[in-house]
Amino acid sequence: MKSITLLSFLLLTFSCGDSADDKDGLSIIEQPLEGTINGESFTFVHGIATMDDKQGTVFVTLLPVAASDTSDCSIPFDYKGPRILFIRKPEVGGSALTFEKNVTFSYETPEAFQNDVALTGEWRFDFVDDNVIKGALAATTDGHEVNGTFELTRCPDPFANF
Repeated sequence: MKSITLLSFLLLTFSCGDSADDKDGLSIIEQPLEGTINGESFTFVHGIATMDDKQGTVFVTLLPVAASDTSDCSIPFDYKGPRILFIRKPEVGGSALTFEKNVTFSYETPEAFQNDVALTGEWRFDFVDDNVIKGALAATTDGHEVNGTFELTRCPDPFANF
């Protein structure tokens, strides 16, 4: 009986793997960011990294559609499709996804918008300056998976003067 209990404990221990360093075998592929969100194809087209000067972070929005105007700091106002959201410091670096550094898959259902948090995968920023952030992401959770590289327009803090 002790061996069955010990064996069960070991199986449970090694089958549960959501530590901060565990990417569950999901590594970034050097390709344009693509995948599926809620069973629908997602191919990255446009993204913005909006500064939050008070927090020293950027709010990243990755979309499968183009900007709504030429400023590149806009999201189409009437767009209700899938998007990927996360917040990071605008610095070169990266890590495995964690509770503190997760990615949100956001999409619309007939009832409402859904936000599903991914804790499996990794992210990185390869290049950061005042205008652009280049990086990569591999993330997965039930019904959603994306992998590849992206380039974002870095946008000013819209609330800086409030």
